[in-house]
Amino acid sequence: MVNQEKVLGQIKSVIFAITTFQGEEYVRELCKQRYDFSEEETDAALEEARRRIQAAAQYDLTEELGQALTRNNYLYEAAVKAQDLKTAVRVQRDRAKLLGLDAGGTRKESGTVIEYNAEAAELEQTLDNIRAQLEALEIAPAGLPIEDLTRAAVTRILTQEKRILCLSAETERPDTETP
Repeated sequence: MVNQEKVLGQIKSVIFAITTFQGEEYVRELCKQRYDFSEEETDAALEEARRRIQAAAQYDLTEELGQALTRNNYLYEAAVKAQDLKTAVRVQRDRAKLLGLDAGGTRKESGTVIEYNAEAAELEQTLDNIRAQLEALEIAPAGLPIEDLTRAAVTRILTQEKRILCLSAETERPDTETP
């Protein structure tokens, strides 16, 4: 039993090294130096770590939704008790998104198992960063879909460009045609 716990700890170390963006060479060196693994044992450890990472990325939507709604209920109750209405409203907005009740929400069928897509997650993170930057510039109201937010940003840029191009040397006012 002790040997199995030791192997489990070693696999967890390999998983941690992989998930903290260490290169494969680093992980191989870790296995060789720290655990005295042979090349075959290192390959097996890497394969097992990858299998466990992939298994962790798949989840049951029903269970995850239930956990998220339970957390949401707790946060809502805590916000109301603290009379923090701003937080309570935001929590309710998040609840509507979870349940697919918001205007742009799409919800998967209950019980669906979803595979993790690293590319989609990275793209979603990029879009969230863009949204945060555009909202910080106060170009449009917060909470707009990314398409509308982008459209508002492009419109603002084009309007500014038009004003710059239409400056008259005589009047130096925007929207005055140059001769």
